[in-house]
Amino acid sequence: MKIIVSKGKLTDIATEAAVVTHFEGEAALCGASATLDEKSGRLVSEIISQGDFTGRLHQISVIYSRGSLPAKTAGSRGSGEEGGFFC
Repeated sequence: MKIIVSKGKLTDIATEAAVVTHFEGEAALCGASATLDEKSGRLVSEIISQGDFTGRLHQISVIYSRGSLPAKTAGSRGSGEEGGFFC
């Protein structure tokens, strides 16, 4: 498996999988998470509102782009509480 970490726009990166982050308890989606939500037909917002994804540290939700993004799949990764984020 080859893993490449890069910074760029989610809509410009052709890859097998892309990962975006979301903080636990974050009121609104922003950045790449908001882009993924928009392009997936608000799927990220739906899984959050249903309680299936909370953003707790290391939580993962896989989203299939179905052609809405250059990435075949996208993962939303929970980053825990905003003040507790570690790179």
